[in-house]
Amino acid sequence: MIRSRLFRRTLLGMLVLFGFYALAVSAGSDIFTRRQLMRESEATARAVAQSIAGSSMDSLYGLDPITIQSRIDQYLSVPGVRYALVTASSGDIVAHTFAPVVPEDVRALARSLSDARKADSTFQQYDVDLPDGSAALHCVMPVYEGLGGYVHIGMDRSSLDSHVGHVVRSQQILALVFFCV
Repeated sequence: MIRSRLFRRTLLGMLVLFGFYALAVSAGSDIFTRRQLMRESEATARAVAQSIAGSSMDSLYGLDPITIQSRIDQYLSVPGVRYALVTASSGDIVAHTFAPVVPEDVRALARSLSDARKADSTFQQYDVDLPDGSAALHCVMPVYEGLGGYVHIGMDRSSLDSHVGHVVRSQQILALVFFCV
């Protein structure tokens, strides 16, 4: 059977168009899914920080470390929460969920944020690279507008990245199956 040049060009054109289509859909899906998961991660961090700062105002303001430690330990079971730490208004760490010690990068960030936030009493978030090579979304919530200290929540970004990668790969495989059929 002899194939014409027209058939080859048409097939090649379809392959190129399919490639552009798959690339565009994957890029759009990556951007949309990443934004949505980041919003969910931020909302979770805000809720956890507000819960710690709000439900135990007396123990945070009085700086009862045992009560604070028991309160923050329970939040490690929340999906996506990587760490929690509570600092006094001076920047000194009162309680944390790291074992055995707080990494120096996170300690320095908490201290610098505490110093810089004296006049700022709103929820803030920062991207942080942890010593183990992973990334975290570091969220800070003031207690009593910073007078009672700060609650720091670290949300795991590596699980977010792996989830986005899984979604994009699944879409590409599905598109390839449809194209081959």
